[in-house]
Amino acid sequence: MDRASGSIAHPPYFDGNNYGAWKAKMKSFLWSLDERVWSTVVHGFPKPTKKIEKGDEETTILKAREEWTTAEVTHSTNNQKGLNALFTAVSSDQFDYISGCDTSKEAWDILQVTHEGTDTVKGAKLQMHTLHLGEKIPEDRVVKKILRSLPQRFQPKITAIEEIRDLNTLKVQELIGSIQTYEMKHLALKKSKTVAFKVVNEEDDGHSNEDCSDEELTILTRRFMNFLKNQDPRS
Repeated sequence: MDRASGSIAHPPYFDGNNYGAWKAKMKSFLWSLDERVWSTVVHGFPKPTKKIEKGDEETTILKAREEWTTAEVTHSTNNQKGLNALFTAVSSDQFDYISGCDTSKEAWDILQVTHEGTDTVKGAKLQMHTLHLGEKIPEDRVVKKILRSLPQRFQPKITAIEEIRDLNTLKVQELIGSIQTYEMKHLALKKSKTVAFKVVNEEDDGHSNEDCSDEELTILTRRFMNFLKNQDPRS
């Protein structure tokens, strides 16, 4: 069987390309190991703790390994099975992203943020393509609109970009890469419930305070895909 396809005994191989397909295959593989393995990848493995009395106060500390219950040992084993599968599945350059992980969930989440991005990065990519569908838009205008649309928590990054980069020559892909790197480092552990970007057609000088709903993002995505289907492949 092709290495990239994986097998019952070996996880599907991932070299950084076609993450979406690999993610679906890897989920199936982890589930086939044991449903509890996949559950641990999704929900994580908090290290077992216990409470002790210290004077008049009660303190929570980590349990020594020999104090773990049977259920806690099983949970740890499922975590290690998932982590081992992920370590085995990826190429050396992808392994660099997750080599320091202690839990399968941490490794899975890092790969997902790296190759899919969180809602903010996805929103930036979507906005790049949906602004005035069908029109050729100056790249500097898209860059400035994305910067105006970023939520307040990105203000330090926005300020840094505006101070050290010429917005008239900054490429959209460079900006998105910079946003994604910032988000991976500072925001990857925070789950976003809404898309951080609002696509607006009119130009304005202020920040947008509205967020795209999931329904709006779905509509925009559908419009964009239909737009692509109708384009001349030579263009």
